[in-house]
Amino acid sequence: MKATIISIGTELTVGLTVDTNAAWLSAQASSMGIQVVRHLTVPDNQALVTQAILDGASGVDVLLVTGGLGPTPDDLTREAFAEALGEALVLDADSLQNIRSIFEKRQIQMPPSNERQAMRPLRSTSLENTVGTAPGVRGVLKTADGEETVVF
Repeated sequence: MKATIISIGTELTVGLTVDTNAAWLSAQASSMGIQVVRHLTVPDNQALVTQAILDGASGVDVLLVTGGLGPTPDDLTREAFAEALGEALVLDADSLQNIRSIFEKRQIQMPPSNERQAMRPLRSTSLENTVGTAPGVRGVLKTADGEETVVF
């Protein structure tokens, strides 16, 4: 099984932050027998992220994407994934409830911007996040050659 890892964040491409997530994901994938064949790093730009998802899915079984799932306007991974899939974003009610419960446990009012973290492409599924507010997303992308790649 082969994988590509895409890291998203302008802080990575301009050198403000070292990408430790890709290294950790590579080690985890390798320990499961998954061969990581490339890493891609792109800034917080929806068109570039969408293209990286489409390019990164080619020739691999799994595409792991990290970054860009926060509540701020520059977090565009959801939108880019939906665009790559050709699907609309929909609100995942269970994810929204999980996000709200995190804020309730902290006794903090949830900002309206955090609602966008509960959005996912129509035919994808949300993945519970046990350490933060941003749920992951799992979907299947058909590549140009008709192959299917699982995207997380």
